[in-house]
Formats: sequence, structure tokens, C-alpha cells
Amino acid sequence: MTINSHYIDFTVDMDGYQSEHEAEVRYEYHEAERGSRERGSGIQLEPDYPESVEILKIICQKQDIMNLFSDRQIEVIQQQILGD
Repeated sequence: MTINSHYIDFTVDMDGYQSEHEAEVRYEYHEAERGSRERGSGIQLEPDYPESVEILKIICQKQDIMNLFSDRQIEVIQQQILGD
């Protein structure tokens, strides 16, 4: 398993006070896979899997802060990584 890194900027808003931070996103990248096909006819036997990113940790100031991000925010980060 290879763990990759990507950096994001994010804003924390607490009681109207906003602060900017940078975090390291540690993730595992999974390449797209084509499912097996039947010889001769080419009938698909297993599904295809698109490329994907599995986020393992989001680290800011040596703390894992992944639990502070919603599922939707995690999806956006995954799409940013795939788009890079």
C-alpha cells in the first residue's frame, strides 16, 4: 500500500471569527479496474471499478481532524485529488 499526500486550505469559523489553515490529506489511490470478460463473446462477468481515492487522515498541527469534515466535504476533497 502506498500512502500519498495532498494539501488543502480550509477555513474554521467559530463564533464569527474565521481562521485559515492548511492540512495534509493522506490517502490511498486506487486505479480503475476493468472487470473480467468471457472469452469469445466478451460478456462482462465482473463489474468495472472507476479510479478512486480513500482518505485515511486529514492532519493539521499534528492532529487528525478528519472527523471535523462532513461526508460531502470529504467527497469534494476526493474529487480535487482525482482532478490533480
